[in-house]
Amino acid sequence: IRQRYSKEDSSTLNLSYILLGSLATLLIGSGIVLIFAYQWETLSDLAKGSLSILPTLLGLAFFIYVYLVRRQQLVWRESASGFLMLMFAASMALWGQTFDILQESQQFWLAWLLLSIPLLFIFNSSLSALLFALGIIAGVLQSSEAYPAYFALLFLAFVAHFVINIRNNAHVTRINVLAWALVIVFTIVWSVNMQDLAGPMNFLGYTACLGLFY
Repeated sequence: IRQRYSKEDSSTLNLSYILLGSLATLLIGSGIVLIFAYQWETLSDLAKGSLSILPTLLGLAFFIYVYLVRRQQLVWRESASGFLMLMFAASMALWGQTFDILQESQQFWLAWLLLSIPLLFIFNSSLSALLFALGIIAGVLQSSEAYPAYFALLFLAFVAHFVINIRNNAHVTRINVLAWALVIVFTIVWSVNMQDLAGPMNFLGYTACLGLFY
């Protein structure tokens, strides 16, 4: 009895650590973005360009530290991957604003998601996968006619991450969260890419896909 309940307590504690680590990563990443945004317009282009790279360098330094020292600990792996992914976005946004590149939101989402694909697999980070899913949703909903198919292809990276976790017998909570995210993202990507189909065909497609997920 003692062994069973101590194992359950340990699992609950690990899940709490992961949730707190993920929340801390999001808050720290958002705080760094706000620090850089403060009085951004008063800086010179050279200073802006230098500072734009700094978030990514900070994220890479933390990621390398975790890879070399603490990669056996799940909380550190999730935090490092999620933090680096957010720092990619911050650097790209600052760089694009300074030098007038990636002005279209679709281009930003595509570039960010392509750059972030390795983070889904190096540490098998589900926090990065969820951020990746949110990026796909945002990109699809804001994209023009030329872009939804590209986001549909990026969705395959999320599917691959999901399949890897199933094969590795990941924790049931992780599988459930990823499964819900997969269904939601697929439904949105399908609706945008297939909106030109006739009503009955679109309905049949929804029914078949949701039935398969069920």
